Amino acid sequence: MVTAEEPQRQREQESIAEQQQERGGHVEQEQEGAWVKDGVLCVDGMSKDVALRLDSESEGQNEGTASMYPKFGVATSMGGRLYQDDRCTMFCFYTKSGEKVHVGAVMDGHHGSEMSDMVADRLPDVLVEAVRGADSVEAGLEETVEILDRAAYDAYKSGVIPTGGTTILILLIVSGKVYTANVGDCKAVLSSKGAPEALTEAHNPPVLSEKMRFEDAGVPCFSDHIGGS
Repeated sequence: MVTAEEPQRQREQESIAEQQQERGGHVEQEQEGAWVKDGVLCVDGMSKDVALRLDSESEGQNEGTASMYPKFGVATSMGGRLYQDDRCTMFCFYTKSGEKVHVGAVMDGHHGSEMSDMVADRLPDVLVEAVRGADSVEAGLEETVEILDRAAYDAYKSGVIPTGGTTILILLIVSGKVYTANVGDCKAVLSSKGAPEALTEAHNPPVLSEKMRFEDAGVPCFSDHIGGS
């Protein structure tokens, strides 16, 4: 079945391919808060240098074809606060076997953006190395979270970041499969034929197992947050 959107998508792909030929295979589009280069989509938390390096590593694996990637959208709100301490990032890379990985992540910072900034900045390097070096995507995601958790703790313990923290929710799309990793109370929701389907479980006091885990560790729990948060 051909949808009305497909002819438009084909025209967009042909336009991208033409621009790639004219500019020696490199297409760069700048816009507020986001930019795209040869299929690498970056938003806020990822540095341009990191994205360019990741993209250069993938050169040759998709030569002669227009870049293909899912459509992403980002919206943020500070609510009644005077500052935004949340961060998000999106990027793509290739596994050792040549599979393209699309990544989106949200860092819900609190008590300042220092910790969410650090985690957002380090995520691309850590995730790419972990996934490429692991036996599976799941193992790479688990290693990524452990490394970033240690980095956050070390930054606090050493006084580099004296206060604050962050959650992290990472979503990967690989060969039609969705993988998630979550620490904190962010939520990943899949729209399945218009019906919401939760992909993650929040780590906060309203979840009984989490409340018991906190209390067993001697951490006081309140209705919507834990002591010290």
